[in-house]
Amino acid sequence: METKGIPAVVVGGDLRQVYAANELQRRGYAVAAVGFGQNLPFEEGIQVTNSPEVLNRADLALFPLGMSRGENLNTPLYEGELSLSTCLKALSPTCAVFGGNLTMEERKQAENLGLKLSDFFREEDLTVANAVLTAEAALEIAMRELPVSLWQSRGLICGYGRIGRALASRLTGFGARVTAAARSPEQRSWAQAEGVRAVDFGCLPSILGYQQVIFNTVPNRILGLEEIRQTAPDVLLIELASKPYGIDLEAAQTLGRKGILASGLPGKHSPKSAGILIAKTVDQLYRREEK
Repeated sequence: METKGIPAVVVGGDLRQVYAANELQRRGYAVAAVGFGQNLPFEEGIQVTNSPEVLNRADLALFPLGMSRGENLNTPLYEGELSLSTCLKALSPTCAVFGGNLTMEERKQAENLGLKLSDFFREEDLTVANAVLTAEAALEIAMRELPVSLWQSRGLICGYGRIGRALASRLTGFGARVTAAARSPEQRSWAQAEGVRAVDFGCLPSILGYQQVIFNTVPNRILGLEEIRQTAPDVLLIELASKPYGIDLEAAQTLGRKGILASGLPGKHSPKSAGILIAKTVDQLYRREEK
């Protein structure tokens, strides 16, 4: 499908959205951006505005990963506020609308307006690539914050989904002694097949005290006050999951443990790579839907 000149509007978000807008323009779309501040690295030719009216002419609308914050759009690079409802109402029912990690409320709002809202973050190739970017950034944090080398260090990964697997393979590549904790027997089997020691979460009390770095990828409480009390005083705790998080970082601070909230790493550490991946995925989805 030819995309040259198709009006696309990128709405809000962090630097990933800026680079996604640039990539969509390279792919032939006529791109506008709304919900951003000044002096951002948009390429020449992209119309930057803070008027939602630009959405009236969109054939493709790209909302961010994490579409809204309450009633307003997620616009961390914009000092003002944009109502999610106002932006959705400005769209034509024929517009292809995309957002990432959508909530039921966001889907319901779009559906009530006759809009088809698609979640680009459900695409497996994107989530796997995002896991790789997250793992890469998590390693950078560990190497910066640990007083020891990753080589022969003892590391625990809580959860063995996409991020856990990507992280484990890279840690073992550095020569770390890695343990993965997972509830699923299937995930534990994969960990063992990939050369990683695997345990159930019930085994954590027997191994927490030996770990030098602990990464959490599970968005449910895994390490509370009592579990953190069992860790070594100089352990490094890195939280990679989204809310409600798996590590009680307040408890970690109370106990004198170093804890780092590191969710959403691709947007902070590699926004250009992440933005290009988002644009590529949305372009593919749009072409597929328009056939």
